[in-house]
Amino acid sequence: MRMSEGAERALISDYAHANERGIAFGWYHLANGIATIRAGLLFGTIGHFYSAADGVYVCWRAGHFCGATFTCMGLACETSYEE
Repeated sequence: MRMSEGAERALISDYAHANERGIAFGWYHLANGIATIRAGLLFGTIGHFYSAADGVYVCWRAGHFCGATFTCMGLACETSYEE
């Protein structure tokens, strides 16, 4: 996530109006913080009750599931607009 943070901030800066950039960055950091806390709690819980390797495996599988889901959603959007 940190490798793309500069690009994410540039995107927010491009799309937000000049007088609303502070609010846009605030929402970005709020969403980022909530997602990071939830991921840390999930990984920590699995690591505590099972093992760290199981936590890595679950997070790895969840990442693949999300990637496949977003890919399928993108393909569905592309094919639905074709005539």
